[in-house]
This record gives sequence, structure tokens and C-alpha cells, in this order.
Amino acid sequence: MLKWLERTILGPTVNEQYSKLEEIGIRLNGNYKLADILHFPVKDYQAKPYLLLLMDMGSEPKDSDREGVICDQLWCFDRECIEDQGDYSLKLNRIGELIKDELELTDISDDIDFEAERASVSFRIDGRACKYDLNFEYDWLDINLFKIFSMLLEQHGSNRRFYYFDTGNNLLVALLHREQWNSLKELTPIFQPA
Repeated sequence: MLKWLERTILGPTVNEQYSKLEEIGIRLNGNYKLADILHFPVKDYQAKPYLLLLMDMGSEPKDSDREGVICDQLWCFDRECIEDQGDYSLKLNRIGELIKDELELTDISDDIDFEAERASVSFRIDGRACKYDLNFEYDWLDINLFKIFSMLLEQHGSNRRFYYFDTGNNLLVALLHREQWNSLKELTPIFQPA
């Protein structure tokens, strides 16, 4: 009786959640299994359906010996990550990995001036030089960075865009086709377009 009640109160199991994500094309890279990436107790995944699993799929691998990212479409990181020159460049490198099938991101650099309260990034997209001023938010990453890349993807004919969910400290970012985003919204309406 208690198991049935628990099941009706809690959401789908983590395996059921992952199966639904796979159906819409969000999956682990080949060298990862679900058991490899889970960070929380199993019941937590049912209490917060999809959120914790998506965060785990977008996080850095627990095993530092593993190569590659866990999921090519998701990225979850601490938004309070801009502490010095080069920190935006590190984030741009990861964005470059996410968009590599559609756009080539090269010659990455950033300019962060804490005294003048300024931040900007520059890079080349498919050989074209780009420079963007960002909102200076001290050590917090400016979410507009993902809006810039959604715009660039659109300009280059891609139908993928960046979507995000700000947990308060972590930023969960997804690079999805609009159809995937619509399907994901039916499972969990947490993401908004960048």
C-alpha cells in the first residue's frame, strides 16, 4: 500500500524520465550509462521530475578519466563563474563544442575589467569576426551570451536555439530544435528561450 501511495505522490522513476528524454532526442553520449551520472538519491529524481536528471546530464563527468561531455545538448554549470580574464573564453569554448556541428567558433577572447565594470567577448564564427559587449554582473555570467549564439545560429540557417533554466546558482542550458523544446515543455516547463 505504501509503495503505491509513494508512486502516486512522486513523479516518474529516473529510468522512465530518461526514456521520455530519449524519445525526444535528448540522450547520453555513447560512453555513459545512466548509473554513471546520477548525483542524487533516487527519490529526489522523482520529487523533482526531469530537473535533476537534466542537470546531471549537463554536468561535468564525475570520473575525470572519462573523455567528452555527458550529453551534447545540455550544459549545467555554476553561473557565479566569472572571476578573472579568460573566464568568458572558457565558457565560449564549451559553447563552441555545443554548436560545432553547425558553426565553427575560433579565435576566442574576452576582456573583463572589474574596476571599469565592463565585459566583452570576441571570436570568429565561420571566419567572420564578431565582438559583443556583455552586461557586467561581477562574478555572475551574463545569460545574454546564449541569446547572442541563438541569434547567430538563426542567422546561419539553423533551427536549433539555446534555452535555459536558472536554478538560482546553477544555469542549465539546452541547445535544442524547436520541436524538441516543445516536447520538453510538455514534460517539464522549466526552460525559456535565450
